[in-house]
Amino acid sequence: MLGRATVREAVARQARDLDPVAQDDLFGPRITIFMTGGTSDTKQSTGREFIWDFTEKTRRIREVIPGLPIPAAQFEEIIATCRDLNKQPRADGLVQPTLKKA
Repeated sequence: MLGRATVREAVARQARDLDPVAQDDLFGPRITIFMTGGTSDTKQSTGREFIWDFTEKTRRIREVIPGLPIPAAQFEEIIATCRDLNKQPRADGLVQPTLKKA
């Protein structure tokens, strides 16, 4: 476990090591990790990694279904309601699928 001084030093070092460039995209930062041995590794993201359409979002979120306390069919109903939210006659159309079924 790190002591307080060590944590403070790590935070101070991190703040010093972060060097954003004005031209960097807000959602596509360049991140450099400095290793204790003096080496570093830099990765640049484009920001496009986090832009998904609804189909991709639902594909990714379906991975959590086994850990949910609701049946898969109910979760699919929530996804379908979200997909067609603008077609719901009432705002509580999104609430109903989240309620526990009898």
